[in-house]
Amino acid sequence: MSQENLWGELPDAQSLVLPQNILKQQASFLGKMTGNLIEAKVTKSIVPSRAFSYALEIFSSALAGYSIRILQIDYDITIYPLELHDMVNQKKYGVGDEKELFHGLKVILQSENVKKVLSSVLAHAKAK
Repeated sequence: MSQENLWGELPDAQSLVLPQNILKQQASFLGKMTGNLIEAKVTKSIVPSRAFSYALEIFSSALAGYSIRILQIDYDITIYPLELHDMVNQKKYGVGDEKELFHGLKVILQSENVKKVLSSVLAHAKAK
């Protein structure tokens, strides 16, 4: 019996952007936009029904210990489809691909309720 590679061509993993890296990028933008008065972090969560779960939380060092979870993403090893949870507006979205993820994140991060939260945290941070 001859040896033959039955795997075929492997997919290009470099073209795949992990959702948590997209969240980390957005966290970095927020710090730069506010002169680090408001910062964001990505935390790993445990969701028994999903392999991966990450949350985007905002905080201010001027408000010792205060943070608020803005959104959470939950997905399996294949990544898409994933669930996008808007914690501020209390909504959940099914996301089929990276383009839909960017759109969903934009809708959440630019929502009026998230802007109110950011404005309040920024006002508190500047008052300290």
